[in-house]
Amino acid sequence: MTPWRTSRDQASRGGHSGCMRKSVEPSRHAFLVSVFLASVALINIGSSSPTHAADDPPEGWSPAFRLGFAVHVQGLDGSAVSPDSLDPVRISPTMPGEIDTSSGSAGGDSAVTEAIRLGLRLYAPERLLGESPYAPRLFMQADFEQPLDDGFVASRYNFDFDVLDLDDVSGDVSDFCPEVPPTTTCSYDARVLVDILGNWHVGVGADFRLPIADGQYHLVPTLEYYGQAVEVEGTFGLTLSTSQADTDNIRTIAKKSGVEVSHGVAAGLGLEVDVYRGGGLAAKLFLNSRAQWLLTGREVSFSAMNPTPTTNFMSADFIGRPSGFIVTSSAGIEIRWTGRKGR
Repeated sequence: MTPWRTSRDQASRGGHSGCMRKSVEPSRHAFLVSVFLASVALINIGSSSPTHAADDPPEGWSPAFRLGFAVHVQGLDGSAVSPDSLDPVRISPTMPGEIDTSSGSAGGDSAVTEAIRLGLRLYAPERLLGESPYAPRLFMQADFEQPLDDGFVASRYNFDFDVLDLDDVSGDVSDFCPEVPPTTTCSYDARVLVDILGNWHVGVGADFRLPIADGQYHLVPTLEYYGQAVEVEGTFGLTLSTSQADTDNIRTIAKKSGVEVSHGVAAGLGLEVDVYRGGGLAAKLFLNSRAQWLLTGREVSFSAMNPTPTTNFMSADFIGRPSGFIVTSSAGIEIRWTGRKGR
């Protein structure tokens, strides 16, 4: 039975290898991007990069467009229960020979995904905070991140039962499976999936030009409002059969939560390097990391009904709970309009 839609989850049902593989791939890609950008910057510095002279006329208000790739890391948690069904979560055996009817549930994965980041930045005039060419330059910025993966598992649950497992141990199939007799085997499968639809930031920062390499390097702290939109999908399935050879009778309860938005704050630190200046334009490469905290409610809860009437399996309750702490790292390029320079 596979009522859910993500191959990531299917790869991890027998363990966490699928999850680990997905977690490693985005990190590897981001690392390669970062190395490439850093290499380009270093080569450029050693050859024909622009220099910042102390007597250059200061720039006025300067808008900039920013494009980058990011890695998003966020923990997940959740649950799926059918309150009116026979509870398949059992206590592990304590006596020799008793059947192990404990739950086959497992925790969720972390949401580790690459994302495309688009942003705008508006720089205040240079030397607004002092005449030194190394005085910090203030700016306002906004950006949006679109994750490239979806269907992250916040909770998974598996429980299988066959009447043959009882053997000579006391018990009855009705203790585990609904609609008996004639059911002799049953299995419960549940998943709670979280889709991160988007992340966005709006805030302020300061560009500190460092007094090294002709002023080409910049240290850039930021403080921002942070928003996140998610959607949670819950699926709880029951498979019934009268024998191992019979066709499975599958009952599925499934529903999506709708879009839920959370709000918080973010603090970031970036390293940027000038790589081009001319024709009224300037370009910088950047590496940036952010820590984000969600401050409003993160728990998404909802219920769904079974469209196929089934004794003791009529409804299910789902909860998805993204972590309130998120880390992102990004690399990319900024194109800035320098405009007319005036004193």
